[in-house]
Amino acid sequence: SKERIRAILRGVTEIESVADSCHNMARHYRRKWEAKTTFPDNLKENINIMFNLLDKAFDKMQEVLKYQEVSDSDMMESVNYENRINEMRNMLKRKNIEDINNNIYDYQTGVFYTDLVSECEHMGDYIINVVETVKHKKF
Repeated sequence: SKERIRAILRGVTEIESVADSCHNMARHYRRKWEAKTTFPDNLKENINIMFNLLDKAFDKMQEVLKYQEVSDSDMMESVNYENRINEMRNMLKRKNIEDINNNIYDYQTGVFYTDLVSECEHMGDYIINVVETVKHKKF
């Protein structure tokens, strides 16, 4: 019983981390808004791509939680979303440095942008942790 309770608390902690990540994104957007910074269209599109990947990963997490079961295909799908989120983060951070160096937008805009991209990746980590917790029957 102790192990089961410990596992449930770990799962709950990971779900709370997803919520904290949402809160952090809101804070990043608020800082951006207070600084009167706007993102060029390409940055908005990139963030939307990240959000779409997170949305799919989140939907899969909710499905797993609902049925308390993770098939091999569910796990593979979740891992694929996590990998795509990580790859996208890496690509966007590299491109951000290039864009700042090429004066496409200023450094502060790049900071707000990378903060959001990094937070998306953190949320992806928390989501896969929840799925893994259910997979190993620890939730």
